[in-house]
Amino acid sequence: MFMECENLLKKFLILNPSDRVTLTEIPKNPWMNGDNEEELNPHIKPPPDYKDPWQTELMVFMGYT
Repeated sequence: MFMECENLLKKFLILNPSDRVTLTEIPKNPWMNGDNEEELNPHIKPPPDYKDPWQTELMVFMGYT
């Protein structure tokens, strides 16, 4: 696994931007993906739960109505 990490870091450090690794290529790298067969997906923030009383109190405290 060390070699995959080293290779990815080297791709980050390429001076010519057209030859540098792209954001879409990074999740496909074996070091980022590990043993998973599925490609990594970006984190998707869950929708807010407005029924949570603690969260509602915090929002009111911050000035939201």
